[in-house]
Amino acid sequence: MRRAVTRALGGWGVAADDQDVVALLISELVTNALRHGEPPVRLRAECTDSAITVSVEDAGSSAPVAVEPAAWDASGGRGLHLVESLADGWGVNRNGVGKAVWFRVVTG
Repeated sequence: MRRAVTRALGGWGVAADDQDVVALLISELVTNALRHGEPPVRLRAECTDSAITVSVEDAGSSAPVAVEPAAWDASGGRGLHLVESLADGWGVNRNGVGKAVWFRVVTG
């Protein structure tokens, strides 16, 4: 998914730095959906003149855990920290079957 979206972003003329941020955040959200959600997992990306919005949907009913500090030696638990730090906005929406976790990166 990460490669496909990076290719699409390049085709849309998105700057390389923004591509890197979006690809990293996609990787985090897809990993969370696969580890903690329920299949099927779907990714949507939308690019406008000013922002990229990505959502990762899964059929799981549980919301992502709150963003909490991770121990310095923890093997995980930093994905949503990255999303919160690097995205210009993010959130969780319920849908008829599960949830969609989304983020927006303003491009520049």
